[in-house]
Amino acid sequence: MLNTPIFEGFSEPEENWYRLPNNWFDIWHLVRQEYGPRFAALLKMLEYILIHTWGAGRFNGSVQLSANEIRSGRRTQKDKRLDQGTGLSENAVRKAGDFLCRFGLLEIEQDNKDQARRLRSYHPHMKIQHDEPNSDESFSGFTSPTQSYFKVPKIWISIASSIKSAATILVIEYLIRHAWGYHNPEGVWLTTDEIAHGRQYKDGHRYDNGTGFDVSTIHRALKEAVSLGLVVWEEKFEAGISFRRFNLLLKGMSVNAQGQHLEDASGANEVVSDLIDNSSISFDEDVKSTKEDTACAKEVVNDANKARSGEGHTLKNTHQRHSFKTPSSMQQFRKPKSQKSKSARDDDVLPLPGKLLDMLREMGWNDSIGSIQKHYASDPKRVMAWAKCALEKPGLTRRAGYFRKRLDSGESAPKAKIEKSQSEDRNRYVSGKYADFLD
Repeated sequence: MLNTPIFEGFSEPEENWYRLPNNWFDIWHLVRQEYGPRFAALLKMLEYILIHTWGAGRFNGSVQLSANEIRSGRRTQKDKRLDQGTGLSENAVRKAGDFLCRFGLLEIEQDNKDQARRLRSYHPHMKIQHDEPNSDESFSGFTSPTQSYFKVPKIWISIASSIKSAATILVIEYLIRHAWGYHNPEGVWLTTDEIAHGRQYKDGHRYDNGTGFDVSTIHRALKEAVSLGLVVWEEKFEAGISFRRFNLLLKGMSVNAQGQHLEDASGANEVVSDLIDNSSISFDEDVKSTKEDTACAKEVVNDANKARSGEGHTLKNTHQRHSFKTPSSMQQFRKPKSQKSKSARDDDVLPLPGKLLDMLREMGWNDSIGSIQKHYASDPKRVMAWAKCALEKPGLTRRAGYFRKRLDSGESAPKAKIEKSQSEDRNRYVSGKYADFLD
C-alpha cells in the first residue's frame, strides 16, 4: 500500500484534473517500437508538460517549462514550486526532450540571449489542421483537446513520479481511461488480456488496441500496482477455471491485505440466508412428496402380492413379474430444461470440451477462456492441436503464454507426428532387443 495517508482511492474528479488524448496508448506503442522498452522518463516528462499546458487551458504554447521546472516543479510568480516535478535528472530530461522533439510530440524553444546559460524550454507540438501530413514525422502533433480526451486527477502525477515502470503507469491510466472516459463512476473490471489487447464488447470485439504490452508484462505491472494500493482484484470462475479481474482502488472500496476486493458483507449474508430458506422449503417439499410416493409404491406391491396368492378378484397374469418400480422423487421434481430456440442456440458461444479444459489447467491457464472459445468455434482442431503442442513442447517455461500467442497469431495448426510401427522402423535391429547380437 502507499505510505502516504492522503491517497484513499480514486474517484471521478470534478475539479483538479487534466486531459490526456484518447490515442494516448497508441502514441506510446509507437514510441516503444522506436525507443525501446525503457521509456518511463519520456512518459513522465511529456505527461508533466501536458498537465501544465492542457491542464491550465493553454493549448497554443504560451506556457513553456524549463528543464529545471520539469525536474523539480513548475515555478510561480513568487518563485515557489507548484509541485515536486518529475524527479528526473537533468541529463534524463535533456535526452527525453530531444527524442520527444524528434518524434514530433514536443517543441523546444532555445533562449540565446544569455550565452552563458542558453536556456531551453518545452511545450507540446500542436498539429496545424490545414497542413498536409509529413511522411518524415512519426507523429504529426496534438490537436486542441476540446474533445476526444479523458480526465486524469492531478494527484496522479505525484503518485506516478515514484513509479519506475512505464508499464505500471500506463496500465493504471488504461483503467482510468475506461472508468471515467466511458462514464463508469464505479470503474471497470478488466482481465490481463483486455488490458494488453483491448477491452472487449460482449460480442468479442475490442474497444481499442489496449496498452500494447504482452501479457507477462501486464502481470508484473498489475502486481506492482496492487502492492502500491492503486489497483484491486477479484476472483472469477468460468468453466472450472479461475482467473482474476482488476479495477482501480476507488474510494469506499473494502480490500484485504492482498489487495482483493471484498463484497458487502451484509448483502452477502442476505443472499446466503435467502438460499438457506429456499433450500429448506424445497427440501421439506421433496421429503413430503417422497413419503407420498413410497406409500403409493407399498400399496401397489401389496396388491401385487395379493394377486399372486389368489386373494381378491384380480386375474392371475394381470401384473407381470418385475413390473413394480418405486417412483423416483428426484426424477419427478427435477426441473425441466429450458428450451432455447434454434436462433438463440446458434448465437451462443461454443462450449469447450472437458479434454481441452483439462489441458488448460495442466498448462497453468489463469485467464478468461472467452478468447479460446472464439477460436474454438471457428476451428476446434486447430485449438486442440496447439494445446497439445504447448503441453508436449520441451523447454517451455510459460506454456499458457505460448498457447495464447500461437492462437492469436493465426498460425495454422502444427502437423501431428506420425509414429512408425515397429515393422517399418529400419533401426529396430540396431536399437531393439536384438542389437547386442549384431557385430
